[in-house]
Order: sequence, then structure tokens, then C-alpha cells
Amino acid sequence: MSVAYLMLAPEVKGNDKKLPPVSEQQQNESDSDDSNDSDYNPADCEASSKTEKADQWKEDDHAIREEEHTNPEIKIYEDPSEAADHLYNDGYVLLKFMSEDEASAALEEFKRTLCEDLPEFKEKDWKTNTDWEYGCTGFGAVNTASSFHNRMVRALRLRAHVVVAKVLNHYRKKGGHEKANDVRLQQLFGRMSTRVRSPTPELWHQDNAETSQYGDGDYREAKISEPLPDVTFGGWIAFNQGEHPISKKIIPQAASLYSNSHGYVAPAKRKNRGKNMGFGKMTYEDITHLIEERGHSDAANPTEKTLVPTPPGTIFLMHQTIVHEVRAIKPPEAMFRLYLQFRLTSDDKDLLQFGIEIPPDTVTHAQDGDHRAQNLDEVCDSMRVPKLPSNQMPSMYNRRGIDIHSQKPRLLIWFNLYVRNGMRVDENLKINGFPKELPSNMDKDTMEQDGSKTKYHIMPLHAPALLNIRTDPKYLKMQQLNIKWDDLFPEYEKIERNILKPSIHNFDVKHTAIQPLIEKLSEHTNQKFKEFLISDSKAVDA
Repeated sequence: MSVAYLMLAPEVKGNDKKLPPVSEQQQNESDSDDSNDSDYNPADCEASSKTEKADQWKEDDHAIREEEHTNPEIKIYEDPSEAADHLYNDGYVLLKFMSEDEASAALEEFKRTLCEDLPEFKEKDWKTNTDWEYGCTGFGAVNTASSFHNRMVRALRLRAHVVVAKVLNHYRKKGGHEKANDVRLQQLFGRMSTRVRSPTPELWHQDNAETSQYGDGDYREAKISEPLPDVTFGGWIAFNQGEHPISKKIIPQAASLYSNSHGYVAPAKRKNRGKNMGFGKMTYEDITHLIEERGHSDAANPTEKTLVPTPPGTIFLMHQTIVHEVRAIKPPEAMFRLYLQFRLTSDDKDLLQFGIEIPPDTVTHAQDGDHRAQNLDEVCDSMRVPKLPSNQMPSMYNRRGIDIHSQKPRLLIWFNLYVRNGMRVDENLKINGFPKELPSNMDKDTMEQDGSKTKYHIMPLHAPALLNIRTDPKYLKMQQLNIKWDDLFPEYEKIERNILKPSIHNFDVKHTAIQPLIEKLSEHTNQKFKEFLISDSKAVDA
């Protein structure tokens, strides 16, 4: 099965009309923590507004970057052995997961969950809602605790595990390594994503998990007597696609990557092997060496820049070291996906255990920080935000949105539009006066005067655990709401926890074993989506 696709054009006006545009400064991926303490200047937002008006769709824009990529016949795999071959050889694969009708039903449930089941956000009518920027970052990921632990996400992770585990079971045996049967499988926590605006650009890079210290590369790079590398796979389930506003052609979600570039560490980066790099940028010279050393050595499977469309209902999976980019191209409409991650390892430690050890008697907030160890069972019990494989904590918003004064109104408008007042108790953002960009219906009880400046209450950069929201006195307003916590977030059961820990038994998880739990988690979903989740176990397990 092949899918035709069309490249996205640069920018388009749409839902951004309710939020000031993001400046080049904020999109800069600089690691600098320097903050600007000068007074807010309304002219900055006026200039940004003019830039936004200039960013329009053009009829031929879709072809601008399409020429830079190969245009392969993308196959969507159902056979796990064939899928493993493609993942092993090319570094990525598309898996059949849902039919179009099932994906449509899943999209409805995804939207309903965002509007009704995430307590950190204000409730909305999902059928009429048009504001979907629940992730206040260019990346679009929704980084509240509820995004990781709600019923829908957990049911989908279980259902997807059965499909992906079959593929990775074949994958681990590639190359004939003598220790292949000792490899363990771990599924990592996945989260929701709503991409509305142009994402922050990420140039060509490789992702490196914390466990890259155990080795880089793929099984085909390991010698028969060496321990197998620790490999993480990332990807997503795509739920929808968009329509080009001019040509009206359908544009699926897509991934931009270099096929057959996985299992390779660029020469300039090899000196860093054994260190946690997290995000390994690739220069032009790095990619040139990659093509020379990998692409030219395998004429039947060259290293090429490839755009991979991910139609609704598919699972996209890629090797952590495949060279890829995030393109700063605005989708024609809100794009919805669930991020998935899996790990093959010979270790019995889960990824959350890596990092700075936290004493048992330390306050729970101490676990919510970059490079700090987390206990997986505690993460499940308290339902806190888990670390990413890079050992970093996902952020609610870009910190530079606080530091760059021209962007403060945009962040405040986002909080006013989406986040419950009872969640806005930790951080303060100060602005001189009341900027004219702010709507007149700003939540007054989240504002107070501080001398000549107005102090606005916002959430902390790292969202609190659901247990903290339920028990910490500072979230009293949240506790006074009629939130059915136990119904929305049932306790993690043993089989869920086991899948989230490295085990050889995770390759053999059967749908029949998880179906009772999926039925419990999908009690309140629409009928079509529920039918997919609990579909014929024998067919799924075959």
C-alpha cells in the first residue's frame, strides 16, 4: 500500500489569530538562561503582528522543499517480520494500526479527552471547540501529568504494545547476535500532542537516550561477542490529516529524515560516546561523512533524505539515532497524535532510574527536574510527569516566553484561554501595566499589583503530579471542584507497570491478557473506538 503526499507550505493564518505570533527569539533553540528585565514594550507585539500578516499561504509553496526529498513509495506494513526488515534496514517503519473509520473515532475521543478529562485545563465542548493549542510549545506536546496518565492514552498504549512488540521481537533477532534472546523490551510513557502552529525548528540531529552510555548504534553494528547496544525507538500514532487551503489537496502528517542513517555516530560526535548527549546536532560535514560511509557502501539501500507521510491510523516508528529534523512549517489545521516510545535493552533498569539519586524522604517535587532519577512505581502511584529518554523533564511552555517581554502577553493569553485558575499558584510573571494585547476578560483572580507592575500567576515550568493537585493545600481551588479523580485516573494495574519495565516477557504480551484492563479503561469512550480497542483478541494475537 502506498500513499501520495504533498509538502506543507510555510505559514497560514488560522488559530494563531487568537494568540500573538512567536518571535524568532523564542524559536531560537539557544541554551542561554539570560533574561531580559527591561519594561514591556507594546511595539514589539505590533511588529510581530505585521510579520504574521505577511506569512500567507502561496499556491506553489508546497513544492519549495519537496524537491529536496526523495519521493518513495511508502509501504504501510501489517506483517511484523516484513516491518522488522524495513525498520532494520531503513531505520523507520509505518505500521497498520487502525482503519480510517477507527482513526476518525479515535480522533473524536482524543478531542473529547482534551476538553473534558484533563483537569489542569478548563472544560470545553469538544464538538464546537476550535482552540486546540493545548501544548504551549512549538513542539506541540501536551506536558501535563494528565496527558500521560488519562484513560485513553493508557488504553492506546496497551493496544499499540501488542502490535509493536511483535515487530521488535523480530527486530532483536536481526544480525544473528548470540545474545539476542537476552534482550528485554520496555515501553516508555507516551503523551498527547496537538500541533497548531509552526513548530520550533530543530535542524538535522540524532536523539540519544540516557542509556547511550551503554553503546551507540544498531545490532548490525555490534560484534557477535559484544553486549548489544541499548536502543530506543520513538514515533507516534497519527489521528488526522489536513487540507491545503488553496489546492484543497490532503496533507498527512509527516516525518523528515535520512533513511538508512541509523546506528551511526558522526565522526565529530564519536569522541562523546559514553556521554549523554540527548540532542546530537548534525552539521553538513557530519551528514556528508554519513552518506559517504553508509549510503555509498550499500547501493541497494542508500542513505537519502526522505519525507515519510504518516496517514491517520498508522503507527510511525523510528530508530533513535536516525538523522531527522523538525521543520518549521505550520500545519493547515490542528494535527493530533499520541507519542510512543519503546526500548530494547540488555539491562534490567528502566530509563527513569538513571540520573541523580533522590533520597526517599525528599519532598516529591524533587523528582520533577532534569537529570534526576525517578522511581517508576512512584510515577505511576502519584501520576507525575515522567522524564524523557534524554533524562530531561518535559516543560509546560517555553521558558523564554517569560524572559522575552514581547512574548509575555502571548503566554498570558494562553493561560487565560486554557488553564484553570486553581492551577495557577506557583510561578509569577510581572509586566508593567496591562498590555493592550491582553483581552478584557482576563481572569482577575490570577492577577495582583506589585508596585508599578502587575503580577500574573501561571503554572510552574514542570507540571505537578496529579497526587499533588489532589492533596497539596495550595491547590485547594482544584480540590473544591467536582473532579472524579479515581474515575478519570484509575490506579495502574500490575500488567501496565510490567510493560513499562524492561522484560523479555513484554515481547509476548497477548491482547487476551490486556483486554479486561482495556475494557475498564474504555468504559466511557465512543462505541466505535471501544470496538477497536477490544477488537477480536484472536485476530490481534495471530
